[in-house]
Amino acid sequence: MNAHKKAFFFVLVVLTFIIAIIVWLTYSHLKGDASREEEVFEAAEIYVKEHFDEPMKVVGTLYDNADLFNAFQYAAKVEPEHDAKFQFLVFYHSESETYQDSYVAEIWEEQLEEDLQPYLTDHFGDINSLWIYYPKDIGYQLDIPLDDIPRYNGQKGYPVIQISLTRKKEKGDSEKVDALVDYLQTDLGVEHGTITLDFPSGLIKSRGILKEF
Repeated sequence: MNAHKKAFFFVLVVLTFIIAIIVWLTYSHLKGDASREEEVFEAAEIYVKEHFDEPMKVVGTLYDNADLFNAFQYAAKVEPEHDAKFQFLVFYHSESETYQDSYVAEIWEEQLEEDLQPYLTDHFGDINSLWIYYPKDIGYQLDIPLDDIPRYNGQKGYPVIQISLTRKKEKGDSEKVDALVDYLQTDLGVEHGTITLDFPSGLIKSRGILKEF
């Protein structure tokens, strides 16, 4: 084997080794740590017994491999035993260094979606999807007791509201978003938040509208 072939073979081996490491690290990052998932699962079973009078069931775990949540990386998924459609998270809170839950956030998201849906249908037409997000630790931030949760109206939450329509963007949509902000603030008591309005259209997605208020 001449020197050129040896050099080529060496480079090929090194590249293969590097690619293998990258693939392994990527897979490990996406998969998560099984021991930490087990830890948060077991801690959640204790947590729900101590903090909820209603029977709760821990049904799984969540690993935030995309860094979507600031407050945690691993969480347990919990459902009321009588309502499998409602789900919230229990997690080790990085700021408080205690276990917390997203129960208040999930309640407020459901309430706001229910209140907002009729208005959106009346003013924007068919809605492809409506996604509402409150910070998962909003109950901790506002010190809200689980046995006395107020409605979202008038609270200092900061919801993110993402609306996707089935139609193309139309003239006057920006004004409709301004009117939606006024409705949220005046009628629903949501003082601050973010609205994203998207207009999918075939293979090309129209530029959406982003509004912070």
